[in-house]
Amino acid sequence: MTFTLLDIKIKETDAYHVAYRIFEVLLEELKFHAFSRSYLTIHDFELLAQYYSSWMRDSNASYLGYCFAQRLKNLVRCIDKHRDVMPRVLDCGCGLGSESIACAILGAEVVGIDLDIERINVAKKRLDYYEDKLGSNLKVHFLCKEILNYEPDYRFDVLHAKEFISHVWSLPTFLKFASKVLNEDGHLIVTDANLFNPYVAFKAYMDHRASLFTTVQDPETGKKVPYAVERLFWPRYVSETFIQYGFKLISISIFGYSPPIPQRFLGVARRLEEVLGKIPVGTVYEITGCKTSG
Repeated sequence: MTFTLLDIKIKETDAYHVAYRIFEVLLEELKFHAFSRSYLTIHDFELLAQYYSSWMRDSNASYLGYCFAQRLKNLVRCIDKHRDVMPRVLDCGCGLGSESIACAILGAEVVGIDLDIERINVAKKRLDYYEDKLGSNLKVHFLCKEILNYEPDYRFDVLHAKEFISHVWSLPTFLKFASKVLNEDGHLIVTDANLFNPYVAFKAYMDHRASLFTTVQDPETGKKVPYAVERLFWPRYVSETFIQYGFKLISISIFGYSPPIPQRFLGVARRLEEVLGKIPVGTVYEITGCKTSG
């Protein structure tokens, strides 16, 4: 596969290295915003830094880049598989827009959707940064709306849902939606926190112990939309539900066994994860499926 990232052509057979280069590009952007108010206000940057604060600690950067690339590499592969024409990607719960922008840099046409207007506004400003840096427009459209009510004019080649299904009201309803808006042989990638991990399960419980469900306002209609508070699933349940709703499983991966560590210990962390990968207790899982005909 060959991609051009900010005028730097990368020829890689391994999607991991492309994904790691995207991490480096995003990290460079974060460091720019830390010292410049050209695109983001102080409040905007605080919102961004709240999510990516660990990225900006140099001692953790290499390991976090490794984790980011592990999660993103299947998205890179799926975009590459659909590159006979410009692939169309729907980023579900796009948040601050990192993955949406990354897909566009890789040559996709992207729609990023989120219910939070503050995050969408920051995503749009970040897009301005990249378009100015590139000197050209990226095909990204950010929308603030309830995604299950979204009715696109065309179908997508890839649906990306990172840390999304733990908030959507119903997993089966989302999978029905995904099947409706995907092309035949389109890919669905779901990444979320792993309920099998004791620490993750406890943290999720503390987040939703008052109530597992709440409501947020639909920005278009003003109506209340059900919203799950860190309602996590077993990876096996998610994979079985994929199959039930017409998706062929492509891969199931578990990540996140090691704490953030300095660069000199990165090789140790990788070997540790290779051993522990046989035990499904990592902090994060990723399931990739392909829509089947019929």
